[in-house]
Amino acid sequence: MSTNLNLRWWQWALPLLLLPGFFVSFDLDGNVALWHALMDLSHLLIFFFFAHSFYPLMHRFSRHYAALTTSTLCVFLMLLIEWLQPLAGRSSSIQDIYFGLLGVSIWLLTSQLWPKLHEYWQRLLVALLILIIVVASGFTVIQMSYAVFWRMQKMPMLGDFEREIDLILWHAYGSANGQQASVQRSADVAHLHRYSLKVNTIPSDWSGVQFFAGDMDWSTYQRLSLAIYNPGKEMSLGLRIDDAGKSDEFNSRINSKLILNPGWNEIVLSLPELSSQVKFRAFDLANIRMLYLFTSPRTEPKTFFVDNVRLD
Repeated sequence: MSTNLNLRWWQWALPLLLLPGFFVSFDLDGNVALWHALMDLSHLLIFFFFAHSFYPLMHRFSRHYAALTTSTLCVFLMLLIEWLQPLAGRSSSIQDIYFGLLGVSIWLLTSQLWPKLHEYWQRLLVALLILIIVVASGFTVIQMSYAVFWRMQKMPMLGDFEREIDLILWHAYGSANGQQASVQRSADVAHLHRYSLKVNTIPSDWSGVQFFAGDMDWSTYQRLSLAIYNPGKEMSLGLRIDDAGKSDEFNSRINSKLILNPGWNEIVLSLPELSSQVKFRAFDLANIRMLYLFTSPRTEPKTFFVDNVRLD
């Protein structure tokens, strides 16, 4: 086998090995947002290599036509994959196409434009452009990775909301009929320092806030404590905690009802007692994945503030 054929075989190896991954449903661990960001970013790398692999097959055409045909084939493959993914239990995503196009764009810059540049400053500009694309594309991954590190460093504090990074771990939960629950850091009221988390719910769905716990180990702690400020009349909130097991059924997870009086409510919950209420299976406090605070459907929109969420 010639050197060129060997090179071509290795060029195809990585894309072909990664191709089945587009149609496999992954059971992601607790750092779901980070894994989704990594999977989105992988489309950039995969389609860079796809373009790199398609291009030698177009050698009989002119350089410009070969580049155009290669780019077109990559775009067609992106659209075909996104069209087929729902048939395999995966959801299609515009984000995947966006990152795939970035991968093809980087290939065009490196394989087509770069060889034509002879001035140092021209190559420097292209290199800076590629660097900006890569860093901007990977910013979410960097941000999510730092949030995971931040969460580990802050244990046993789960949320004091003094820094913006907390909003990567605490997300709004619930959307319906074009409406979306929302969360934001607020200095209107605070229980611990300067800020709390303001949560605005919507009326037609389970809505509130969710905390990505990342399969944290809570088994060495006895209590979950949190402060919730209710700016209106008495209201109730649901509290739900999922472990890394199957938590779809109501009796396979921790569920609790919180009654909030007007003003600050300091809530202390016994973790052993909560976990003992799970009837369908043994609840695993050593692998906590999610925590939710929410209002029930058909409840009028509510606003509440969360602060000083910690384990004791």
